[in-house]
Amino acid sequence: LLFYVKLSAIQLRMHRCICHLRRLVSIDNTHF
Repeated sequence: LLFYVKLSAIQLRMHRCICHLRRLVSIDNTHF
């Protein structure tokens, strides 16, 4: 169970990172 919690926490962190990168990319695209 602990392993599953760690795995889900890592996935959530990666999801946030990807969303943040997409937001930065979209902001860069609007600047161009």
